[in-house]
Amino acid sequence: MDFGALLKTLSISPPALLVNMVGFVLLFLLLRKIYFGPIARFLDEREQGIRQSLDAAARIHQEAEAERDRLREELDRIEQTARDRIQQATREAAQAREEIVASARQEAEAVVARGMDQLRREKEKALVEIKDHAADIAVEACEAILRRTLTDDRHRVLVDEFLRDLEQFRVAPPPL
Repeated sequence: MDFGALLKTLSISPPALLVNMVGFVLLFLLLRKIYFGPIARFLDEREQGIRQSLDAAARIHQEAEAERDRLREELDRIEQTARDRIQQATREAAQAREEIVASARQEAEAVVARGMDQLRREKEKALVEIKDHAADIAVEACEAILRRTLTDDRHRVLVDEFLRDLEQFRVAPPPL
């Protein structure tokens, strides 16, 4: 089949077809120049704006990630500082407790030592009083004996014996 016959069958005139084709091409060029160019520029600008927005969002996301990491490190550092301070306070409390216990122990030892010293002094005082009392009794007994029959020699022997007994009593006192 021939193209001309086909056009006749379809009732299309070739000059009208040619005019329509030329008109279509001119319309296409005109639309391209007037509408498609600005639309293409608008779409390019829109695409570029979206790209910039996506890039900005990615940059903000990266900055947020970096900030989150920095804050996490800061929080870890603060927690470590808190743990260190708690450990330091615990050590200081243990040291203070040890100092208090040592001080109380020293004070108790000092009280015991003072008590022992006082007890020793009281014992010595009691021994001196016992010796004085024994000496008084011995003197009275001696006076009574001497009044009866005592010579100077006998008197000296009795005094020496008494002093020896007192010395032994002082070195090893009898149990109370």
